[in-house]
Amino acid sequence: MNENIEQGKKEFDEKNYKDAMGHFKQVQKDDSEYEYAQVYIFLCLMKLRCYSDALNIINSLISKNPYNEMFWHEKARCHIFLKENKKAESALAELERVVDGQDKDSLLNVARLYSLLDDYDKVIEYCDKALAIDGGFKAALYEKALAASSLKDDELVDSVSEDLIRVCDGDLFSLMPVFLLKLFSKKYEACLEIVEGSEMDDVKKEFGEDLKIVIYNWMSDDLNAKIALTQDIDLDVDEALKLMFEFKNTGKDFGKIHGVHYFIL
Repeated sequence: MNENIEQGKKEFDEKNYKDAMGHFKQVQKDDSEYEYAQVYIFLCLMKLRCYSDALNIINSLISKNPYNEMFWHEKARCHIFLKENKKAESALAELERVVDGQDKDSLLNVARLYSLLDDYDKVIEYCDKALAIDGGFKAALYEKALAASSLKDDELVDSVSEDLIRVCDGDLFSLMPVFLLKLFSKKYEACLEIVEGSEMDDVKKEFGEDLKIVIYNWMSDDLNAKIALTQDIDLDVDEALKLMFEFKNTGKDFGKIHGVHYFIL
């Protein structure tokens, strides 16, 4: 391999993009690895946020390799970052033409580009294509759930959430996106079900208790309500949530707990 390419790759891996580019630019046009060096140059330029310069190289590479999926992907990305949405959409249309329809990761990458353009119907379309290949593809389910939330499609959010709960197999950390979606949708009971239905070691148990406090605080702010006690007693978060859920669902705003009167104000 050309020594300049070897040194350039080393600098690139160490995130020294300007130095890397200096090495790659030394590769001459008559070198068999010239095009390889050009790919690295545009990757360096993108890392340095020089998107217009990167586009000049990408366009040249596409003229010689019109079916290269990576080049169309990066061209679309450049236009998005330059806020040239029409050009980005045009590049994405070409990417759709050449993308490998049997590669779930490639399909998800198309979905993510459409997400940057806020085209959530397209996001869902490509997530579904990826999920048709692998129904348990968590990354695609996460992306689809976010798109459904952005579209305010509660039915679809619930459907994707159920799929995620199934594939995450009770892992609380993996279920955090679902928890947050339910929280933002004010589905507090569903949030609690996620926490209580998860498998718990000591670390996750402590984290789960913190999430219950988050649920309580969100409900308190949402309902503009606080629990007041006539005497000082230790009220754990499960008990506080039980009282708050009862208030939310039935309107009950007073009673006794552990022999002490409480009011929800």
